[in-house]
Amino acid sequence: AGDSFKIEADVHGKPIPTIQWFKGAQELTTAARLEIKSTNFSTCLSVKEAVRVDGGQYILLLKNVGGEKSVSVNVKVLDRPGPPEGPVLVTGVTAEKCTLAWKPPQQDG
Repeated sequence: AGDSFKIEADVHGKPIPTIQWFKGAQELTTAARLEIKSTNFSTCLSVKEAVRVDGGQYILLLKNVGGEKSVSVNVKVLDRPGPPEGPVLVTGVTAEKCTLAWKPPQQDG
């Protein structure tokens, strides 16, 4: 998390295809941390200061009168793990020690 990532692709087709980027079913457009640059022959999707929610499946869709082609890229953004899930279980209590146990975090990093 906090780093940037880019997905770059060369684009070929006659006639020149239209270029669309999707994350899941939602079409993407340039926004605060997301930039899409496309020419007739290439495209680049850039995400700055990525956070965990920026991970997922990105889809590049090219279309022209001859048909369409899509390519998907899975992005995983790693971050610090979330807090452990409770409840905390205390066992083996003695005058000098005890054992603590809990469930792993939902977000494992």
